[in-house]
Amino acid sequence: MHIFLLILKIIGIILAAVLLLLLLAAGVILFSPFKYTVDAKKEGKDIEAYGKARWILGAVRLGFTFELKDGERRTDSYLKIFGIKKKKKAPQEETENNDHNESGRQTEHKDTAPQELITEKEETDEIKTSKTTYEETENETKETVNEIKIDTDEEIKENGKKKKREKKEDSGSLKERIALIKDILFDPEKKELREKVLKNSGKLLKHICPKKIRGFVAFGTDDPALTGEILGFLSAVYAATFPVFRLEPDFENKKLEGDIKAKGRIFLVTFLILCYKIYIKSGLRDVLKKGSYEEKD
Repeated sequence: MHIFLLILKIIGIILAAVLLLLLLAAGVILFSPFKYTVDAKKEGKDIEAYGKARWILGAVRLGFTFELKDGERRTDSYLKIFGIKKKKKAPQEETENNDHNESGRQTEHKDTAPQELITEKEETDEIKTSKTTYEETENETKETVNEIKIDTDEEIKENGKKKKREKKEDSGSLKERIALIKDILFDPEKKELREKVLKNSGKLLKHICPKKIRGFVAFGTDDPALTGEILGFLSAVYAATFPVFRLEPDFENKKLEGDIKAKGRIFLVTFLILCYKIYIKSGLRDVLKKGSYEEKD
């Protein structure tokens, strides 16, 4: 009996330790900030953009680069998990094919090498038979290749038709959902739902947006009135929040240039709570599923 209780005690300690580790891991994942930095620059037609991010106390790191200079595009990205970088597999098909071809040539050369003991008649007979066998095998391979091509073409056509049907169905359902969301946002009878969705969407956007922005943006459109409206909106949203951020409107020319450096952070727990409030708690999920809405307390 004493041994049985001792075994139960050990099992309980192990289970408690595992549960504690799981809770600790969940807490680190949910409450560890996802920090990111972005550096973007546009001058004329040239674009440069760099970004870095880290999560879970730097255990997960990722980054990207995008450059467009003189019409040439260059992109690169990386992902590190606990310091281990995800490697890209180098193509080795060309080297393998070259080695295979060289070995094939060597064997053919050995096979076709003349033998001193064979007479001239035997050589001519062997050449004739080899030619006939080669032509027969070539014809057979051509027939099999044509059959394979026909089968593959039919399969490709069928797969393309299926994909087109699936895309049409998905686009139809997506269009219906977008139309439903528009009805929600502009229907006066669904005021409570609209207020909940817009309020929490604004909180989510504010949480995702960078906390620090510095630099400048020079912009202009063909219409000076539209440029003034954009300037008023941007100054109300960004200039008041980020005094280091500078706006340079051009009321005469159409342009878009700038140099922006931004930093921000995202907490997974906050992101999930706001998504839950937008999609489930507000009743938006019921509207998208049933096409109807019932006021929730």
